[in-house]
Amino acid sequence: MVTSIIQDLRVQPLGVKPFIGTGGGKVVPDSAGFYYQRGTPVKITGNHEVGVAGENEASIGVLETGIHKNQAPDGLDTRHRLNVTTPFNYLIRGTAGGIVAAGANLQMGANGKYVVQTDKPLAGVALTGGSEDATIEILI
Repeated sequence: MVTSIIQDLRVQPLGVKPFIGTGGGKVVPDSAGFYYQRGTPVKITGNHEVGVAGENEASIGVLETGIHKNQAPDGLDTRHRLNVTTPFNYLIRGTAGGIVAAGANLQMGANGKYVVQTDKPLAGVALTGGSEDATIEILI
């Protein structure tokens, strides 16, 4: 399987969507008016999407940018973007060797495909999910 580099994260931060909430539970600004504040640790919550990392949750990095209610007076929506400074070096494309959820720790499987980590060394973290043989995006 050929892996292609999408982005060099040593040079440019990772651009992602903010988690905006589900159903009636929308993300609301804090007392300072921030939906997301610069320097906050974040986790992967969906395909190309991050939310605030809580206690005992794995963080992929910290926010380089934030979103204040002055920038989103009507609330967050899918047009908003955040930049994340991450310890990963690259964002790559690879092939899923089974069902992979966004945010899953990955290891190398058969034929150069990425599978959910069980006992092998970490090969990356899925930024996007997919089914068997789908092209996924991986932080390495």
